[in-house]
This record gives sequence, structure tokens and C-alpha cells, in this order.
Amino acid sequence: MMGQKNACGFGVFTGVVAFLGCMVFLLGDILFEKLSSVQHRRLLVIADMGFSAAWTFLYFVAFCYMANKWSNTSSLWLKTIGVQPWQRSNVRASIAFAFFSVASMAGLTYFAFLKYRQGAEGAFDTADQIENQIGSGQQQQQQQQEQQQQQPPFAHGGDFQQQQQQHYGGDLSAGSQYQQGGY
Repeated sequence: MMGQKNACGFGVFTGVVAFLGCMVFLLGDILFEKLSSVQHRRLLVIADMGFSAAWTFLYFVAFCYMANKWSNTSSLWLKTIGVQPWQRSNVRASIAFAFFSVASMAGLTYFAFLKYRQGAEGAFDTADQIENQIGSGQQQQQQQQEQQQQQPPFAHGGDFQQQQQQHYGGDLSAGSQYQQGGY
């Protein structure tokens, strides 16, 4: 790029540090459930969001810088120093990679922001707190099932014994006998 290696060096620096940072935050996501401190979870999510936002900006700068240097590079100069066509493709690929990395890092920033927002609603709870919430929900569900099982079937229209008396005729209380109808 017109004899200046700064643009390529900046692109390489941005890519390598972004890769290393993403590996660190991937490890942080894997270990997220094992962090017992709500404060540590919160700091991890904030650091992830800040890193992603900063590298979105740095990738945008790298894209603009490399695209500007490449557009100002003349074909005559490239022929003079003997740049091969495959080397030109490498530069174009680096510029395209920087462009697509802007969108990728912006997506990571967005998802980190959603995780941060969700944290206020319980994402920073410890595993014990989540299990207690699930356990209380299961207890409520069991209580509802028990209440439904205790109600006699078809009792929606009133008292069950009254329905039987109307249907079969006579008193069905304790001590009386059921008279089978004649066929």
C-alpha cells in the first residue's frame, strides 16, 4: 500500500487482539454459571460489552484505513515493485475481513447488551437461586394438580350429590340403597 506497512500492521493487530479477547470471553461464558458472586458476573458482562464495542470501532477504523490506502495505491506502482495478482487478492480479502468484522463485533456488542439488561431480571442469579425459583414453581404446579384431583369429576355445575340425585332419583346419602331400574 504505497510502501507503508502501517495499514496492514494495524489490521493484523486488530485481528489478533480481537481473536485473543474473544477466546478469553468465550472461556468467561463457559465459566459464567460457576461464578458465585453476582458482582463478578456483572463485571464479566460489562467487560464483554465494552471489549466488543471497542473492537467494533477499531475494526471500522482498520477497514477505513486499509480501504483508503488501497484506493490511493496506483496500478503503476504495483507493477513497478512486482506485486502479483494473488497478493492483490490478499489485500482485498483483508479489507473485506475488516468490513465483515465490524458487523460481527457489533452483533457481539448487541448480545452482550441484552445479557446485561437481562441481568437486572435474574441472569446474575447464582445456580442455587435459580434452583429455588424452579423448585417453588414445581411446588405450585403440584399443589394445583392436587387441588384438581381432589375435586370430584363433573362437579362444574354444582354439588356432585345433587347431580346424582337428579339423574338417578332418590336420596343417595349414607344408609340408603340404590335401586336399579328395570329393563
